[in-house]
Amino acid sequence: MDIRAKSILSVMLTITILTSVFVFMSIQQQNAQLDNDIRTKRENANFLAENLQDQVFIAYKSRIVSLATTKQEVIDAFARRDREALYQAALPFYKTIKTENPYFSLMHFHLPDNSSFLRMHLPELHSDDLVEIRPIIREVNTLHKQRIGYEVGKMGLFYRVVQPMFAGEEYIGALEFGISHKQLVTLLQQHISPEIAIAVKTESWQKATLVGGKRIEQGEYTFLPLQNGLFAKIAPTILLEHAPDRFAVDGKTYILFSNIELRNFQKKPIAKILVALDISQELANSKNFIIKVILLALFLLVLSSLFLYFSFGQLLNRIVGLNTSLNRSNQNLTTAKAYVDNILASMSDGLLVTTADGRISQANEAFCQLLGYSEEELVENKIFSFFESPAEIEARFAPCGPQKCEISKVERQLLTKDGHRVPVLFSATSLADQDGSLIGIVCIVTDITERKRAETVLREAHSLLEQRVIERTRELAETNTALTREMAERKRAEAELRQAQKMRAIGTLAGGIAHDFNNILTAIIGYTQLAMERVNSDVTCRNYLDGVFLAGQRAKELVHQILTFSRQSEQEKKPIEIHLIVKEALKLLRASLPANIEIVQDIPARSGAVLADPTQIHQIVMNLCTNAYHAMEEKGGTLTVSLSEPAAADISPPLPPGDYLQLMVRDTGCGMDTGLLERIFEPYFTTKEAGKGTGLGLAVTHGIVESHSGHIRVVSTTGLGTTFSIYLPLYKQPPMELKEKSEPQEIPGGTERILVVDDEREIGHLLELFLSDYGYRITSLSDSLAALAWFQANPQEVDLIITDMSMPHLTGKELAKKILAVQPEIPIILCTGFSEQINAESAKQLGIRAFLLKPFQAQEVAGLVRKVLDGTTPQS
Repeated sequence: MDIRAKSILSVMLTITILTSVFVFMSIQQQNAQLDNDIRTKRENANFLAENLQDQVFIAYKSRIVSLATTKQEVIDAFARRDREALYQAALPFYKTIKTENPYFSLMHFHLPDNSSFLRMHLPELHSDDLVEIRPIIREVNTLHKQRIGYEVGKMGLFYRVVQPMFAGEEYIGALEFGISHKQLVTLLQQHISPEIAIAVKTESWQKATLVGGKRIEQGEYTFLPLQNGLFAKIAPTILLEHAPDRFAVDGKTYILFSNIELRNFQKKPIAKILVALDISQELANSKNFIIKVILLALFLLVLSSLFLYFSFGQLLNRIVGLNTSLNRSNQNLTTAKAYVDNILASMSDGLLVTTADGRISQANEAFCQLLGYSEEELVENKIFSFFESPAEIEARFAPCGPQKCEISKVERQLLTKDGHRVPVLFSATSLADQDGSLIGIVCIVTDITERKRAETVLREAHSLLEQRVIERTRELAETNTALTREMAERKRAEAELRQAQKMRAIGTLAGGIAHDFNNILTAIIGYTQLAMERVNSDVTCRNYLDGVFLAGQRAKELVHQILTFSRQSEQEKKPIEIHLIVKEALKLLRASLPANIEIVQDIPARSGAVLADPTQIHQIVMNLCTNAYHAMEEKGGTLTVSLSEPAAADISPPLPPGDYLQLMVRDTGCGMDTGLLERIFEPYFTTKEAGKGTGLGLAVTHGIVESHSGHIRVVSTTGLGTTFSIYLPLYKQPPMELKEKSEPQEIPGGTERILVVDDEREIGHLLELFLSDYGYRITSLSDSLAALAWFQANPQEVDLIITDMSMPHLTGKELAKKILAVQPEIPIILCTGFSEQINAESAKQLGIRAFLLKPFQAQEVAGLVRKVLDGTTPQS
């Protein structure tokens, strides 16, 4: 056989081998593509199955909550255990859902003892015990929480939603929705494959006592009645236990999988869905592709054989020419290599060339000296291994391509042969052949040891400078902080001073108002009393006078509130049980409140004692209840007042340690928002219209509670009402008994001579009228100087002197001193609306027998006069 034939056979054999490899790889690739398509179908089927379950059943979770919590007639009927009423109340809802979804099959009410109360789908069957066959019902009745999941009952396999039901705070049972598993099967047949079947665990399916029809039990699972032709042709053993990946039925090929599980409320699988996907078309396409590849390979093999047979001579001539050209190129390359070697040897920077994967193929003398290796020791080692962090450098080499390399003058450290580290600048450039393919990487390494030493010296100097700047900055910051703290302290002190000045101004204003207003009230109340005594037959006029008298009393209380708020009124505290005071205040309120406001009392027969002023406790109750009345004035409501001794653990938020008495006033009025709650205790702040409030009620209440070492809490919701809770510390010693009010006793009169001195003529005249009715002989003067002169001229004509405190020329105090200097034994009564200069104690030290506060009433003045004249001076 000549060389031509041998060459042709050798080439043909090579082409045949390559063609066979091509055919084999194509078949392998097609099979892999087919497996990938089948796997994608399987994954899509699983994903669709999971999503369809969520989309189908999620709506019933909210609808069952709506029925169980908002349909009051259903809740009431279930709570009463009225089966017929419950059936009628729930029937419209049941029919609506049944119409919307024909697969909605079950609506079931369960009692807390796990027995059936009403099946809307089967009302004649009830009262059966489900404790053993329905674990989801036991779970809900135990935990009182919603549970969902598949479960087998007497009616078969259903997706069940069970919701606890409450009547108020009382648990009354559970409501269950059941949707047939057939709905999910139908949707899967529509969206995934018409070939669907269901297998239920046999131990669960045994509970389905009301389900007929043929089914197949096979080991752990029960295969439900077949609904299509495909699964009827497959043996149950294949379906339920060891299903093959593929099987053929009626000329078609299917894949069968059963990893779509139906789980119960405990997330445990109780059934699985078997899906058969038709892959006949994919198999046919794969077979056609393989046939085409084989035919193409045969065609190319024949074509190449013919080409070689007719053109092999020309090919041999070209091979000889190429060999001559190759020898010439090798000589040129040898010359070029010697030239490049000379250049590399003369470079001061290290230079090396690596393969595409980073293996060193050549290194110049400078690089070898830098590391202490010979070129032979470096070749075939990877460049990364000589760096301190080889993994990082290898990662930087990874993206290098023929046209791009991102490594340019990066600072790194190389490891020398003796273990030292050398700082270098490292750069790398891609090296490509004529076709643009990456064949290697050229690396340049520059030793920067001297530069790093200089940088270290510079860095140390810079660090020292920075340290000095930081220390100076810290000193400035500390100075600034101290200055800021001093400015804040000064602002706080200024704010406290302004507040003190405001309170001092309020106190001064309160004193002035009290003095002038009490003088006016004295005349109003006194003359009203006189008129009431003289008007008996005219009932209408008598009612009018009663109204004037009551208004005067309210004005008197208002002045007392002003003085209390400004801390200018003294309070006497004593241990008392306040339940009688609260009851008395509510009795007064009942007469003035409209009929549409109901008062609910929770006042015990006895209460713990507190150290308090009875008048101020009465004022607290009146202020809070009046405030509640105004909140319910338009629509009415319920005013609840209670008195109790709560345990410390029941008070939230906690109070300081100790035992407390709680007074609670609650209304069902308009309530308050957060903005109003923050301001309700401010003086003169009010939301009421003009004429209905002063803005002092809650401020005074707050002041009283704090003066009693108590605490006040407010809870309010807009539209629902407000609750005030007063906590007063309990007093452990025995309380003082509150005496019942005694009937007014008759006050004896007399014929003594009394000098009345008051710059307000109306008040002087009023005292004259009051005391004249009791038989006394009255001399009334409005000028203190004239009164002193008259007394000095007629000292024996006076048995008693009543003088006002605040008068021009001579005050009551000064007048008393001068009169007592003339006649020390003369009894004097000092009368005032309000004075900061004198009180009952200081008046007694001056020799004044009694101290009378305005406004006063006739009986009060007459009784005091009689006691002073008889020598039984009262304690003021």
